[in-house]
Amino acid sequence: MKTEDNILIARKNSLKNRWLLPSAAVIIFLIPYTVVNNLTLQRNTISFIPGEQSIPFLPWTFIIYLSAFLQSLFVMYHLPRPLLYKTLLSLSIAVMIGFILFLIIPLQYPRELYVNNNPLVILFRKIDRSGNCFPSLHIVITTVFSYTYCNYEKSKLKGFLMWLWCAMIIVSVLTTKQHYLIDVLGGIALAIPTLLHIRKQNFLSVVTENS
Repeated sequence: MKTEDNILIARKNSLKNRWLLPSAAVIIFLIPYTVVNNLTLQRNTISFIPGEQSIPFLPWTFIIYLSAFLQSLFVMYHLPRPLLYKTLLSLSIAVMIGFILFLIIPLQYPRELYVNNNPLVILFRKIDRSGNCFPSLHIVITTVFSYTYCNYEKSKLKGFLMWLWCAMIIVSVLTTKQHYLIDVLGGIALAIPTLLHIRKQNFLSVVTENS
């Protein structure tokens, strides 16, 4: 009986430890992100790229947009620890560059053009102000985590579903009117060297034993 209890306790502790780092990573990201977004800066709006305003405003896609946090937690939970540590290191460099660009290029999105009474939209826009536009870190994070997961995960179906999830998040960045199209392009531009760094360091061949 004691052996079974010990096994149960060990499983609970293991589960707790596996969630600890992912949860901490999200919190560590959100704190400086919120601080930068609430700084009193002279934030400017910019002209839309031709055709950009034809992209529809779809409030229900906020669910997809917010699912990026769930995706991040999912990937961090399933990656082996050594691979996760090194992926987070590469990603943290990209995020810091993003924060610096937020300060150097203090843009804001003209959300007043897309007023909506949806409670989810109202709540989210109160929490997440209209700054922190260029580049879109949503794009950077979802792309890096999708890439890392799909190269680790052997199932083609799971890989396809992860990239589909990633694509939906990228589209939602525009349909929620959270970002300019140029922000999305900036996010992709920042994600590319991060992915190349991951590949160069051969992070995806990390031994998964004892993970």
